[in-house]
Amino acid sequence: KVEEVLEPSRLDDALRDTERCAVLWKKRQGKVVPLREEMQHMATDSDDKEADAFLRVAVPRAVAVLHVFASSSDHHCALTAPAVRHVWPLLSSGEWRHAVLELLLEWSQRTISARAMAEFASRYPEPHLRLLVDAVANESKENMLPPGFEERAQRAAQRFGPSSASTALDGALDEMLAGLSNSSAAELAVSTLGNVALAGQSLPAFREKMAAFRETLVAALARQVKPSNWRLCGRSAGALWHF
Repeated sequence: KVEEVLEPSRLDDALRDTERCAVLWKKRQGKVVPLREEMQHMATDSDDKEADAFLRVAVPRAVAVLHVFASSSDHHCALTAPAVRHVWPLLSSGEWRHAVLELLLEWSQRTISARAMAEFASRYPEPHLRLLVDAVANESKENMLPPGFEERAQRAAQRFGPSSASTALDGALDEMLAGLSNSSAAELAVSTLGNVALAGQSLPAFREKMAAFRETLVAALARQVKPSNWRLCGRSAGALWHF
């Protein structure tokens, strides 16, 4: 017997919060229809402060909850797929960029959610595909290194010295390995884009939208296909195959 559920689930709450976050974020970015003149007096500074406070708390929490569901199983990941259109725009925020990329990568590795990403990108390539392509092509230090790696490297270097004990050296090595175990924004973006391109091969609209970025993408990925670049060489070669 199937039990009837009368109230929304916790996942429904998370999806609703994610949608609200996307609406508020677009509003803060000026990407919504402006209010009519007779309605503008109703918008106050307190409303803006309340929206900012909500975004600071709700976005990291919602993205983290969705990531837990998406990484649990194919079934749970499929249940979170409707949130693709709400989470992807948050990639434009530097504060949440890495967490959003981790979630997009998880979605891109599952059949149903990867298809949802390809369909969404084919309908709304701007700015969503461009944000992902920029994360692939950007060769800045912040984009190519794992988050917080420089701080970890500095702490590890401070432990080295002429009289460093073996425990200090072991601690420095653990610090470096912990930093290298995380993925950089470029690594996440390359893998995500390759997976989405694979899922969208059967969608003519997606292939058409991707064609506008092909030249930039191929050039950026080709620069990473070097034997010495062990973090990005394999990922970039795999992604190139789909373009």
